[in-house]
Amino acid sequence: MKSIIKLSIILVIFIFTSCLKRNLVSLKTYEGADIEGVAEVSYRYYSDEEIPASKQKKVKVIALNYSLNLDKEKAVCEINASEPSNIPSELIDEISDKRIVLILNISEAAVIRPIEDAPRLGVPADWSKPHRYEVVAANNQSRIWTIRLNYKK
Repeated sequence: MKSIIKLSIILVIFIFTSCLKRNLVSLKTYEGADIEGVAEVSYRYYSDEEIPASKQKKVKVIALNYSLNLDKEKAVCEINASEPSNIPSELIDEISDKRIVLILNISEAAVIRPIEDAPRLGVPADWSKPHRYEVVAANNQSRIWTIRLNYKK
């Protein structure tokens, strides 16, 4: 019986002393719902080389040249991409705006979601027309962004 009372007192002390009310660090509220930049514009393809362990063909990546125009007021991201000079000649005709991989940088602690028929970012997709994405900030504010990729050989 005495041990139950001692255990109850210790438990009550821990419960009431663990609630901090002062000297707490104030955390920053992340409000950004913007596209900040481009991490990658590339073309992925299967090479003739095999991975020894799996016997599957290797996926190779060709980084495309690009320039970026961001209009944060209108929420428009325009990317002008072109093929690099060191591209293998057998791939020149294969690369098009219908199989480009795009990876974006967004505001800290935000998430980005495709809207309507927009493709997922980070996978080969058709960029022959503009797509819309919703960027949601950590404080739940959101903006709809239009992304245009203009590809020229």
